[in-house]
Amino acid sequence: MLFKGLYILLFSLCCFEFINAQEAITLEKALSIAATNSPSLQKAELSREQSRQTLIAQKAALKAKVSLSLAPITYNKGQNFNSQNSDWYRYKSLNSSGTFEISQPILLTNTTVSLVNTFGWQNASSDNYGTATSDKSFINDLYVKLK
Repeated sequence: MLFKGLYILLFSLCCFEFINAQEAITLEKALSIAATNSPSLQKAELSREQSRQTLIAQKAALKAKVSLSLAPITYNKGQNFNSQNSDWYRYKSLNSSGTFEISQPILLTNTTVSLVNTFGWQNASSDNYGTATSDKSFINDLYVKLK
């Protein structure tokens, strides 16, 4: 019985020698582990990153914006009956237009300055009382807009 107790004691001492549950670390390493695993410090780091991304988005909003909108082709054709003269008024038009705009926000005055160019082309014709008219025209409207 004594040998059995002695074997158990030697076996457990050998096992505890190989199982090393704790490790000696330096103060710097302990502070580093605490900093990386601290929930409050992790929350502060995430908050800082969110603020940094918000600042990047705000800076991007201050850059100039360029837009182009097009109405490739519009075709209209119609006729109306004039009951006073008992005659038909016929018309048709073909046009294309677009708008080009550059907008720049101004931070100091909280306004936006825009340079807008509207351009287009139209081919219109009509027939009234047997008289046909035709018109081909171009438009180009350039202006500055403050918002």
